[in-house]
Amino acid sequence: MQFSWLVYAACLVGLSMAQCGKQCANAGDCLIWPCGTCNPDTHQCEQTLPPAN
Repeated sequence: MQFSWLVYAACLVGLSMAQCGKQCANAGDCLIWPCGTCNPDTHQCEQTLPPAN
């Protein structure tokens, strides 16, 4: 049982990381953390960074 959870977790991580650099038209194309932000200049999914203050 434990092994299948590890595989499941690894798949989720792989899917979320695959979002990074994906082409996007708007924010709706980049739904998965950590790359859930669509850069309007490059039209690529990028990491959502906390505002620096």
